[in-house]
Amino acid sequence: MNASWRNNPPLTPKRATLGDAYREPDEDEDFESGAAVGGADFAGPVSADTKPAAEIAPELAAAPEARAARRGPSLKARAVGLLSRREYSRKELSRRLALHAPDEETLTALLDGLQREGWLSDERYARSQLNQRSARQGERRIIGDLRRQGVADELLDTLSEDLRATEYERAVQVWRKRFEGKALPDTPKEYARQARFLAARGFAGHVVGKVLKLALRGQSEPEGMEGFEDFSD
Repeated sequence: MNASWRNNPPLTPKRATLGDAYREPDEDEDFESGAAVGGADFAGPVSADTKPAAEIAPELAAAPEARAARRGPSLKARAVGLLSRREYSRKELSRRLALHAPDEETLTALLDGLQREGWLSDERYARSQLNQRSARQGERRIIGDLRRQGVADELLDTLSEDLRATEYERAVQVWRKRFEGKALPDTPKEYARQARFLAARGFAGHVVGKVLKLALRGQSEPEGMEGFEDFSD
């Protein structure tokens, strides 16, 4: 073996341990400033994405608009979107928009503006409901629903007169569609069932009685049902 090798053996790399990860800080190090006292300044790694403050400021200024865009359409855009699909009463539309309005004053001002611009009309809403429902429902139910939607009494009085003028004919058509050729109201049980059917659709008691008498023409009215008109009213 070479003598020089014995006298100067090669160094063996030392295995790293957890203890090696810690060292006592030098007295000259200033960790708050990130620089060594009397030495060169220490600068951490600089990201390629770092932007100067002048570039960041416009982004921060645009943040409210970006947040508004994420929240969705404006209150008026929501209202016009709803009204473009069908007619609404003021009360019904107010209820639909209430969750999106910042306060009651803003919502009231919007509804006033929609009425002035012709987007919103209680009369148009009420007449559209009449056109859609009068063939299958009576005056009481239609007018009652319109009243709950905030339609004015003066308009409801006019609409009630229009409906009453055709109430009997409409009730006959509703009865025929449901019962003609299927069952006559010739027993107390069947009479009561058909009467409830018509009454539930909003037809007045005296109208229901006339319709069922028409169905029983040529036959005797079921015993015990003579007072149905008074009962329904």
